[in-house]
Amino acid sequence: MVYYSHQEFILLGFPGFHESRRLLFIPFFLIYVVILVTNIIIIHTVRMESSLHAPMYVLISLLSRVNICSTTIIVPKMLLGFLFHQNHISLVGFLTQMFFIHFIIMLDCNILLMMALDRYIAICKPLRYSNIMTKHNLLFLTIAALVRSVSSVSPVIYLASRVDFCNSNIIHHFACEHIALLSLACGNITKNKPITVIPHFYSFMGFVFTAFPMR
Repeated sequence: MVYYSHQEFILLGFPGFHESRRLLFIPFFLIYVVILVTNIIIIHTVRMESSLHAPMYVLISLLSRVNICSTTIIVPKMLLGFLFHQNHISLVGFLTQMFFIHFIIMLDCNILLMMALDRYIAICKPLRYSNIMTKHNLLFLTIAALVRSVSSVSPVIYLASRVDFCNSNIIHHFACEHIALLSLACGNITKNKPITVIPHFYSFMGFVFTAFPMR
């Protein structure tokens, strides 16, 4: 019987650089700034240039927004840990970050799938391209991508929240990673292991759909 389950964890990324963690702040901060600036430039360019309002460029702009979100989910927390040793995170915070990490990964895959579908229609059905890739259909595909991402990640997060963690509360990662969390579990995780495959299965089916499109 489990009498105690950890509700707070310590993220210890880069354990080999414990004495010089503050020095890691500089390169990672610069990389974060470069990512933000380059993606903001892409978004601004697509928005301001009317000739770039085609579906493919809109999807590129959407992909840039996703890239900004993916780095912002992880990097600021990591930078605070480098500077002020704020490595503690609650279980709710851990699961929240884990949800958004997996959600962004799935959404990234879905946007790439939409871009592949856009190019398939443009190449194989050029005369019908403007009738198929309308703003309405593009919005529908975006909503479908969001729903697909949420539905594939939610079961993973829900089952992880039902597990007891009593082995340790130290995680040797700089981000909230699912497998690392389950390695601390002391309860039954037989249901968690198969459900982890769902996002990968959706990604594989997206690849199959892209590689062998319906005629």
